[in-house]
Amino acid sequence: MTFFKPFEGPPFLEKILSDPSFITSSDTFEKISLTYRNRVSLNPSSLPFKKEDVSVYVAARMPATMAAIGAVLERLHQEKPQFLPSSFLDIGSGPGSFLWALLGKFPKFERGVLYEGNAFFLDLLPLFLKAGEASFDALKNVEVVRKNVLEVSSPDCLEKFDLVSLCYLLSEIPPKSQMGLLETAWAKTGDVLMIVEPGTPLGFSNITRARQFLKERGGFFCAPCPHQNKCPLEDTKDWCHFKVRLTRSRLHRHLKSASLPYEDEKYSYLIVQKKPLERNPLEGRILKNPLKRPGHLIFDLCTHTGEERITVSKKTPKRYKEAQKKDWGDLWTREREKE
Repeated sequence: MTFFKPFEGPPFLEKILSDPSFITSSDTFEKISLTYRNRVSLNPSSLPFKKEDVSVYVAARMPATMAAIGAVLERLHQEKPQFLPSSFLDIGSGPGSFLWALLGKFPKFERGVLYEGNAFFLDLLPLFLKAGEASFDALKNVEVVRKNVLEVSSPDCLEKFDLVSLCYLLSEIPPKSQMGLLETAWAKTGDVLMIVEPGTPLGFSNITRARQFLKERGGFFCAPCPHQNKCPLEDTKDWCHFKVRLTRSRLHRHLKSASLPYEDEKYSYLIVQKKPLERNPLEGRILKNPLKRPGHLIFDLCTHTGEERITVSKKTPKRYKEAQKKDWGDLWTREREKE
């Protein structure tokens, strides 16, 4: 499992969020938390984001979303180590979770655009950007654009960006509206489109729908899919998701009435690119925590032939030592088609 300590945002963030006039209570957090856990398709204009809701979201949810997005960006870097985006578009930015995670991996870029429609997030984003400029010069190249996500699919200038992101957004809009958003996001993608959703059955269903849509439009899967074939978990009771562990701040623990200094965020994701990616047919993605047994390890893999369970034994010391370093979400290269 990945452990991630994301960039914590502007230095005054904790101070702002601790201000009694800005933040309310753990009751407000619980309301928002239940909304996310039991998410149904909602019209963004009807989402209950008031000033106090935004503050609680930033304090209690933003660290987890940054961690998940950061983990996906790390996976992108592993799959495409030469990829250094000079421009990006983040659709449905919220408080800028994608941006702050991006700064942890790709701190230099020439142009960045944030689409956001919520008035309170729009008030917050310029404050965050201004405060961060002392540490990150590239923040001067970021433009905040007021745009409702349902209006993004309307005809506009199709400027292309090296990296386009849809993070924790598809679950907030009806499936019929997702297709128009995906169409425009893909049209604006110069190289890579990155989608992150909650690691729930609903989140995965949105990923699956986006996967098929983008495949039909010539997209090539970079991660987590190690192939272009049908997802082996589609139409099953299981779902493809991963997990990242992050540290909790004092305020974070207070809002969640939590005692543990960390939490685990489950997420589903999809990275799609415009150009074909050379794949080793023996590669498979580890779908769950490896099972450790006396003398051997067991991996559940997603491969081009479907889901496959393999065993790596101590009887092959070199392979076993390599397998011990692997974790949920990593790639594993089989020695032959069936192990």
